[in-house]
Amino acid sequence: MFAWVCLEPEHVHLGFPRGVQMGDPKGGMKGAGITKLARWLTYEAGDRVDVNLASSLVLEESRVALIPRSAR
Repeated sequence: MFAWVCLEPEHVHLGFPRGVQMGDPKGGMKGAGITKLARWLTYEAGDRVDVNLASSLVLEESRVALIPRSAR
């Protein structure tokens, strides 16, 4: 697994299990201080999804997921 979508009544998360190892140039991911590794984007009702940001983070997480455990 390299990403997840979590639907909740008040918002939606696009999450990344190894998010702490990802580049986050816009600093939009949440989770620092909450989890050790995972990071996520949160969308509230009515928010517009920044498709470029979401796509770039999915690609970045897929890159991180391919790094061998021994190199992490």
